[in-house]
Amino acid sequence: MIHGYKIEERRKLKADIDKAKTRLQKQNTAKRYGDKGRQVKATCRKDKRAYNNQSAADAEEAARKGDVRRLYKTRILDGRRPNQINQYTVVQEISLRRRKNNSPARKST
Repeated sequence: MIHGYKIEERRKLKADIDKAKTRLQKQNTAKRYGDKGRQVKATCRKDKRAYNNQSAADAEEAARKGDVRRLYKTRILDGRRPNQINQYTVVQEISLRRRKNNSPARKST
């Protein structure tokens, strides 16, 4: 995880809330804890978005090149496991492209 230090800071703030003696200290620490929590969630969303974009780019490149093995190994973005995915359509499209590129041009009669 790239932003793991923010999570550690948040954990320390949580411990500081428990250690606080006065109500004012608890309120101030709780406010900082909430702010840090929002930062952690935002960075996690940003990391997830970047990962998904990179995976999609890898899958598109593999599909463009016709690399079925890499396409299958690319992590699926919709959350399903690879054995639940019907990749017949992708493989079929790739094979159709290959046939079109390799077949001689037909003459119209």
